[in-house]
Amino acid sequence: MDRYSHVVSDRRAAAARRLAASHLPVGLDADAVVTAALALIDADGVAGFTIRRLGEQLGVSAPTIYWHVGSKAALLDQVVERVLSNMMLDTDPDQTWDRRLRLFITAAREQLLAHPHVLDLLPAATSRAVTQWSAEALAIMRQAGLTDEDAATFAKVLLLQVLGYARAEAAVRTARSMEPVAGGSGLTYRVRPELLRPELGPDAVLMGTYDLDVQLRIMIELLVAGVEAAIDRARPGRPSPDRAG
Repeated sequence: MDRYSHVVSDRRAAAARRLAASHLPVGLDADAVVTAALALIDADGVAGFTIRRLGEQLGVSAPTIYWHVGSKAALLDQVVERVLSNMMLDTDPDQTWDRRLRLFITAAREQLLAHPHVLDLLPAATSRAVTQWSAEALAIMRQAGLTDEDAATFAKVLLLQVLGYARAEAAVRTARSMEPVAGGSGLTYRVRPELLRPELGPDAVLMGTYDLDVQLRIMIELLVAGVEAAIDRARPGRPSPDRAG
């Protein structure tokens, strides 16, 4: 193809894009498509999400959606970016490290409670927000005063704890064997009485009741205590365990 043909081809492609844009619904843009996609994933899960179904919700064709977001994979990446970006709205390097850690965990919990199916998208996500979220975890641990090696280790523990707890919490809230506790905070669940094992006695009730808010606070305090212990171990002049006492 000669240079003239390339120019003609490019002009035709540009004209086609302008024609498509002229038929786009007023007010529909990439941000609106991502919002609708996230709502559909919240309702139907990742397995039930299709571009065709999204188009029906928006009242547009699949090509119109692709015009805005490029591809289904790119759209799912933008969904992940939306949720992870919301997790980091309250991050502030001027806060103390333990305050940042608590906000990091509670913000993630809030977003993943609202959008639990996003957990299924994270392993394949290539969004820059994934890197930024991981970098925030590492920055918190470095601010605490950990060595680079310890900071990386604790940052990975933090990310695994957040994601693991979110999955466990979602499982408790959706399991058919569980029911909400009347008069509770709304995040307290128990194993249905008819499913309790009577041979366990009172322990069956104790171990079958989940106060998700209390358990989250305990997880946070355990992480804070673990970081503080690592900092203490690294202090110069601190006697080794073999020589202490």
